[in-house]
This record gives sequence, structure tokens and C-alpha cells, in this order.
Amino acid sequence: MANTFKSYLTAGVTTQTTVHTAPSSTQTTVIGLSLANVGTNVATVSATLTRGSTVVYVIKDAVVPAADSLILYGGDQKLVMQAGDLLKVTSTVSTDVIVSVLEVS
Repeated sequence: MANTFKSYLTAGVTTQTTVHTAPSSTQTTVIGLSLANVGTNVATVSATLTRGSTVVYVIKDAVVPAADSLILYGGDQKLVMQAGDLLKVTSTVSTDVIVSVLEVS
């Protein structure tokens, strides 16, 4: 089994956007999820995990001040994704997203 660290970048999220899809035949662990408000107003951000028809919130309506960031995963907190899972982010203001993962295939 190959262990690969990867990061996925999505700039300027303002509507619901898929920021990561777990690949097939791969176990994915989100080891970092950073949301940076690059706008000039307060952002309200949410993140969801979609598995089939089930959608659950990772975080809902968090407030991120202008020119500030929110770190959802890092340190001890991790998120395990199954093949085909979708990680989506929604923001009211332009927000840059970095998803760092460990993929085992």
C-alpha cells in the first residue's frame, strides 16, 4: 500500500463548492482543512461531508473575520473519508480553501 500526502487548493469559494472528492480504491484521511477569508467583510462558512444521499455538517455557519482564517483540521483532529465521499465548502465571502490529506491506496 502506498501512502501519499497531498494538498488540494480551491481559491475564491463563494457558493457551495466541492473541495475534495475521495478517490476510489483509496482510504483518505483529512489531516488539515484551512479556510482563509480573502474578502473585506465577515464570512459565514459551512463545510459538509456527503456520502451517497447523506449530507452532514462538519461545521455550520462559522464566522470568519475579514483577513482571518479558520483551521478546522490539524493537530489531533482528523476526518476519515470513504471512496466517493465529497467534502464541500460554502462561504458568503470569497474564501480560499486548502485541504491536506493522507491517501492510502
